[in-house]
Amino acid sequence: MRAKSVSVFLIIATASTLIALLGQYWFRQQALLLEGSHLYTRDAVLLKSESPKLLERMKGLGDDARVFIELDAYEGVRVVAANNMASLPFPVHNGTGFTNSATREALVGSDIETQQRNGARYVTLENEHYKVVGVLGTKNGSALQNEIVVKDNELFRRAPARSIVIDGSEAATRYSEIDPGAVLEGFDYGVARRTTVDTVTPILLGVGYLLAALSYLFAGWLYGSQYVPQYRVMHLLGFSRRLFIVRRLTVVACIAVVSFAVTQRLIAYASTSLPLLISPPLLGLTALCLALVATITPLLLDGRRSGDDA
Repeated sequence: MRAKSVSVFLIIATASTLIALLGQYWFRQQALLLEGSHLYTRDAVLLKSESPKLLERMKGLGDDARVFIELDAYEGVRVVAANNMASLPFPVHNGTGFTNSATREALVGSDIETQQRNGARYVTLENEHYKVVGVLGTKNGSALQNEIVVKDNELFRRAPARSIVIDGSEAATRYSEIDPGAVLEGFDYGVARRTTVDTVTPILLGVGYLLAALSYLFAGWLYGSQYVPQYRVMHLLGFSRRLFIVRRLTVVACIAVVSFAVTQRLIAYASTSLPLLISPPLLGLTALCLALVATITPLLLDGRRSGDDA
């Protein structure tokens, strides 16, 4: 029985590790996708018409909306404005992303020269100093190594723009509803999206999550079935079936929760996080439910057989 219990623990721990690794794989793929497409998503569109109230109109584009302006006076420098700057999913391998504070901030490529002042790094544009909060890309020498993205609404409003890009979920449709006369145009946002990311990744994630789910079910069934003989004896001796089942479920719940939490924590330290396809709490709750259902099933089936025999 002890050997089976150890096996159950190892199966659950392995399934939890698999889920955590799938999450990090998703993070990595999304980071490479954004890096290769210069931080634009498949929904990004060029705004070809005048829009003097762009910042105000952006509020109606959704929580994930952002607008990029490529400065005419600089090469590879963009100003970004968003409804929630802190939630922008830009790949950063050193430092953090933007904050929602009023401070002028910048994300720079690894090859951009910066100035050191009072223990912080700064980059200067338009005679203004921008605090560098992170380095763009998944590593040094990435496709974003020579680019600068700054957060400055004042510069956004007044600077001459070489191009304006609106991005976010269904950006073209939503902006057309706000400004029916706007002229929007799709554009080539990079070669990264012509890779296997959009085809292989969903299949790999689906198979991986299915394998993890089956592992939780098998581990729960294995743990519950090994206590069926003891369950019968406890019933014949007059002990409460309900209490016996609760104890077994408590043990499985503790194993599942601890192993899932530990693996998520360890893997999270290993790389930069981007928004996950499925949130870890939802994954953890699903895994816990699968293990508990599989654990209780053989005990309940045996109890039903015992009742029929009686």
